[in-house]
Amino acid sequence: MNKKILVAIIVLLSTAVLVTGCKDKKKNEIPPIDANVHSGVVGDKELEVFTFTNTSLTWNENASNLETIITNNSDDDAYLKGFNVYVYDENDTIVATMSGYIGATIKAHGSRIMSTGHYKNLTNASRIEYEIIK
Repeated sequence: MNKKILVAIIVLLSTAVLVTGCKDKKKNEIPPIDANVHSGVVGDKELEVFTFTNTSLTWNENASNLETIITNNSDDDAYLKGFNVYVYDENDTIVATMSGYIGATIKAHGSRIMSTGHYKNLTNASRIEYEIIK
């Protein structure tokens, strides 16, 4: 009788371990995203015939991502090879340079979404400036 009880307990415990698992379960957590909301960064900017609007600069644990909409404000199509983005801190020192590639013609009054990244956390940047590469 004791042998039957012991076998039943072992079977019950084995079943419980198999059903519930015995390793640590990782939580499916979404990493926090920090955003730079400084007006010198996210504010609209104009350069030549282009306007940069709806700009966001975010950090997601391992990279900063800059995204903006580039609009051609002229009545003619405009080719845009790419651009450089200079990121400044509160001391007006360049802390990062990012490059973006468009490599296309933007139709008159048309827009393109541009995205570029950097390995540093740039959420404390005070302003950005664009340089167009034609």
